[in-house]
Amino acid sequence: MRRVRVVHRAGVATLTLAHPAKRNALSTRMMLELTSALHEHAHGARAVVLRAEGSCFSAGHDLAEITTAASLPDAEARAALSNIFETCGELMRAIREAPVPVIACVEYAKASLKPPARRAA
Repeated sequence: MRRVRVVHRAGVATLTLAHPAKRNALSTRMMLELTSALHEHAHGARAVVLRAEGSCFSAGHDLAEITTAASLPDAEARAALSNIFETCGELMRAIREAPVPVIACVEYAKASLKPPARRAA
């Protein structure tokens, strides 16, 4: 199953992170699919919109993948971690170098444990 879905409408390519069960964590697979989709669909579009399924845009890097890579013997761990972060760098370059604006559509809920300070009158 693909981790990134693509829809074109009115000149806009919408790329949707589609792995809500893992909070759209950026695994190597997700980053490769997203990079490929950016290269393929940014050309000819007027803009690219990044969205996500589920309650979280992205939890960040896939910590399970990083933990697994880090638990390998030294040389293998370095190679595996290097691959993860090089893949991330390629994704960031694809976003930065896209020929059209790339817009992230992030919904959030704000929570505060303490009420804001009151201003003196």
